[in-house]
Parts: sequence; structure tokens; C-alpha cells
Amino acid sequence: MKRYIAKAMIATIISAGALCANAEIPADTVSSPSELQEIVVTSTGPRKVLRIRSDGGLDISSAMLSEQFSTFGSNDPLSLIRSLPAVATANELSATLSIKGMDNGANYFSADGARIVNPLHLFGIYSTFNPAFYKNYRFAADRFDATEQNFTGGRLQADSGQLPDSALAGTVAVGLIESHFALSAPISKGKSSFALGLRQTYLNLIFPQLLKFNNSTLNYDFTDANASLRWMASQSHILGFNFFLSRDALGMSLDKMGEKNGDCGWMNICGAINWNHNDLHVNLGISRFNNKFRLIEGGHAIDAPSHLLQSTLSAEKPFGDFVVESDFTLRHVSGQYNRESGVQRPFGESDALEFNIAASWKHKFWQRLSTSLGLRLATYHCGSYNTVVPLPRAGLKLELMPEMSLYASYSRLFQFEKLVDESSASLPADFRINADSRFKPQQSHSFDIGAEGRITQWGIDYSLGAYYRLVRHAGEFHGSLLNLSGSSYNPLNDYLDGHGYTCGLSVMLMRQFGKLRGRIGYTLGKARLKFDRLADWYFPSAHDRLHDLNASLAWEPVSRLTFVASFTHATGLPFTRAKYGYIIDNNLICEYYPHNSSRLPAYNRLDLAATYKFKKCGKIEHAINVSLYNALCNKNILFYFTTFSEADGIENQSSYLKSVIPSISYTLTFK
Repeated sequence: MKRYIAKAMIATIISAGALCANAEIPADTVSSPSELQEIVVTSTGPRKVLRIRSDGGLDISSAMLSEQFSTFGSNDPLSLIRSLPAVATANELSATLSIKGMDNGANYFSADGARIVNPLHLFGIYSTFNPAFYKNYRFAADRFDATEQNFTGGRLQADSGQLPDSALAGTVAVGLIESHFALSAPISKGKSSFALGLRQTYLNLIFPQLLKFNNSTLNYDFTDANASLRWMASQSHILGFNFFLSRDALGMSLDKMGEKNGDCGWMNICGAINWNHNDLHVNLGISRFNNKFRLIEGGHAIDAPSHLLQSTLSAEKPFGDFVVESDFTLRHVSGQYNRESGVQRPFGESDALEFNIAASWKHKFWQRLSTSLGLRLATYHCGSYNTVVPLPRAGLKLELMPEMSLYASYSRLFQFEKLVDESSASLPADFRINADSRFKPQQSHSFDIGAEGRITQWGIDYSLGAYYRLVRHAGEFHGSLLNLSGSSYNPLNDYLDGHGYTCGLSVMLMRQFGKLRGRIGYTLGKARLKFDRLADWYFPSAHDRLHDLNASLAWEPVSRLTFVASFTHATGLPFTRAKYGYIIDNNLICEYYPHNSSRLPAYNRLDLAATYKFKKCGKIEHAINVSLYNALCNKNILFYFTTFSEADGIENQSSYLKSVIPSISYTLTFK
């Protein structure tokens, strides 16, 4: 058998075939080389880590995540998303994701149809999505379709695949901080397959002193587990069964005299059944999220668990240019109370029912103008609170030329579940409540305009956008975690209901092919809220960042070797500083400066990484990654915190990262 590497010949044959089709010349007039048995095509095509969809969302390829900076050796999808414009930079030890000035609880995350309540592990370094298990991700920060769930922030969907796998494939990655693997294999070729995934950290075994702040030592552990089964009963019937688990555990102790210790963490355990019948998609998802928060400090004990249980049944079907969707949700939230205080019933415990029906219409006029119109009708019940809300959506997109489009959109968004964010870093003390007559649903009128396209001569994709969110019934917590040590403290009494706005300008430029590739994103943003209980003026939101810049550059000097540099700069976040505290009747009373009147210093970080992919040997590929996190050793303040003792009273202290963290990992892939 003769082999030919013949790009020119292929191009000639394709061009000739196209000429035949256009000019109606008989195909047999085009001769083919009689000796050509096999064609091998070599190419350095675009490495499309991000693909901008026509609706403005982004498709993220898991296979190409190695093009990004590898966070401690793991190609994590949320590390990429948190570097995008309009997504606020998060400090270390902060498991939050703020999109266009909205709070962390405003986002909706799912994995194979099951809702994930918090997709970040405790310190925010890793997400709960095993990068070897999931194949693709879909992310949207605006221009939401009417068929999407009722949340006021961004959306992220992780997908491990819809069709059965036809061949054995897997990935094993071993690093200094965590290791993960994934395996997929056919059961009956073309009919059914299964997939498994596991991720585990051993941070304290390798770096026992890494998580030490002042006199406190933290012991940390997390686990991710995934399983799926795909069964194609027929060409028109495909079933998927999915399981998801993520677990975080954190122990804390004070090195001197045992004055402080704690035990906290959270867990997602979820399952989903997907059924595709031709173009009808039906999904049943069940999710349970548990928080555990125990803290003993200065003789005051806090034990404040919470959980959320949600079941959602949804169905979606297209009818030409129309798509019709309906979903029904049952949600139970446990609320929160301090079990050490003697209170018998949690504050905020409730059950809620939510039913939605939606229709979306998309059409293209004159090959240039695309329109999207939709209406979502939301029905909600919680206790004595009942409401029916119409939620219209509209969008226009005009293609000025093949390389440039303009867009404008409007969405009315509602959210019937609210996050009581007792910590600024999404610690397990945070909990969720159902909206009711006292705590009204969070809502926003969202406006977006912008332009997107491609500068062909430079190979650069770009997007420019402006957004404005008119926000109602947005909440922030105005109390202190230490208040939970009180005998009958109700955290909902310190939950502020406010209204305000977020607005901003964002730009992104990216080049995804060639030896020199990169991306830069910048957001000039503002987030303001007014709380009638505090004053008649606007305060900076807890997620307000004026400047947020993320840039990354990848250089491939030789084949299979890639260097990556990533730089982040962001304005410091607002916070409320404590003045002093005292004890009355064995209750701790704290006094504070005005709400969000203080701000952390600006955040700066440079990360460096290098990846070498060994020459493929049969079906096996090897790669090694070396990285430096915070390569310039910037002293970034992570957060300020308040300690109390009867001898010293209230003390404001800070935790910061000032060390370079090296990492090395090895990855083996076979398929």
C-alpha cells in the first residue's frame, strides 16, 4: 500500500468537485489518481478552546483546555471562565463566581442535566468538574433564551456526552496537589457504554504547612466522583443515567493552647436521567447540597448546618423556528440556626414549588438580521406566598459583514431562591432560603449591546459589549459569623433587601492558532445597591470591581512544547470592617463601620507554565506540565477577618498569599 501526503492534490480534487457541482459538469470528467490508497493530512489548524456561538454564548472544548494556564497542573474549566471579561476575578480562598456584578448565588450550574449548587471547591482553586470526565462546556453571561432556568446570573452546563462511546478511552493525571482519572468504554458497541471519573487531593500529605495562616493550621481534603451510562435503545431513543458527587472537608486548629478549632465542608450529590426521543428532550434531575460549619473560638461554639434538596423535571421540543419548554421544580431548604445555642427550629426552613412554561422563536431575515423572541411564564408557591410572573426575552443580531455583527438584547430575569452570603469567600456558613412574602424574589431587567467578529488579516476574534442590570430585591448579609454564637441569633434579621444596578463595558481579543496565541479580557464595571434599612444612598456591592484585567499568552517555539503566561489585575473588593466588640449577658455584640465602606488592596498575580507533549505512541499520549502560581510573589490580601477574646476584645487581622506555589503533573491519555 502506497502512502501519499498530498495536500495540494486534495485541494485540487476538492476544488474540481466543487466546480462540477456549480457548473453541472459530469463528475466523471474529473480524473482520480488510480494509485491513491490512503491519504495522511498534516495540519496546524486553529486550537479552538473557545467558540463564540451565534447566540453570544461560549462553547469550551475540554480537549483544548491544555492551551490555558494549568492551575496547579489541572486544566480546570472554571479557571478559564473566571478569566473571561464580565466575570470578576476571585481572590484565593474564595469559592465565588460573580458575573456582571451579580452575587455568587445568582448563577445556575449543571452537569448532564443535574443542578450543581456550588461548582467550586472550598478554596476556589479547583472546580468540581473533573476535566478528564467532561467533554464540553457551554457558558453564557447574557442573551439568555426563554427556555433557560430562572436565575439572574450566568449559566454553565457541563456535558460528558450524549451518544454511547464506541471505543475504550481514558485519562490519568497525577500532580503534586491532586490526581484525577476518567475511563469510558463500550458495553455493546454502538448501543451502550459507561464512563467513570474520580478526583482526589492529598494536599496535606505533600504540603502540610501550605495552608497555614497566622497561628491557624488548616487540614483540607476534597473528592469528586462521576459515573454515567448511555443506552441507545433505537435510533430515536437514547437514555442517559448520570451520577455526580463532590465533597469538601476542612479542619482548623490554633497552634497555641487550642483556643480555636473548626470542622466544616460541603457536599453535592446529584443524579439525572436524560431521555432523547428524536428531537424531544426530557430530563429528571435530583440534587442535594449539604453544608457543615462547626467553629469553637474563645469559648463560643457555633454549629450551623444547612442543606438544599431540589428535584426538577423538564421537557423541551422544537417546532420549526419555535422551541417549547416546560419544567417543574420542588425545592426544600433547611435554613440555618446554631445548634449549640439551644434554638429548636432553623430560621428560613421552607418548601417551594415552581412551574414554568416557555416558548422561544428564532428567525433569520434577509440573511443578515436574526431575531429572537421569547416568553417564560413562571408560577411560584411558598407557604402563603404565590405569584405568577411573565418573563419576556428579546434579541436582535445584524451581520454587517461576514466578519462583524452587532447585537442587542433584553431579558427580564427572576430568581426564587436566595443566597444568604454570611462570608465573603463562600464558606460553608452560607445558606439558601426560598423567596416568600418577606424575602421577595431577586429580579433584574437586563440590557446588553455590543459587537463581535473577527479581524481576518490578524486572525483575531473580538467581542465588545456594554451591559446594564436594573436589580430589585438583591440581598447582602450585614451581620457577623460570630453573632451565631448568641443564644437566639436569627441571621435573617441581618439579611438586607436592596435594589440598585450593575453596569459595565467589556472587551475581549483572542487569537487561537499559530505558534503565538493568546487572549486578553478587560471589564470596567460598577455595582451599586441601596438598602433602606441603612441609608438613602447607594453602597458599593460586595462584588463591585472597577477594573478587572486578565491576559494570557501561549507560545509554541517547537512542536509539542508550549509556554503559557497569565496575568491578572483587579480592583480590591469592598468589605465591612469591625470597630469593636463586647459581651452583654454572655452574647457577643459587634460594632461596624458603614456597610462596604472599606476595600481590599488591588489584586495582582502572574502565573507561568510549560507543557510538553511527548510523541504519540500508538493510541497513547503523554504530557508533563510544570507551573508557577503567583510567580512574582505578590502579597495579595485574601480577606480581613475579626477575632475575639475577652482579654483583647475585637481584633482585625488579614490573611494573604505571598509565596510562589510550584506544581508538576503528568498526564497519560489513551483512545
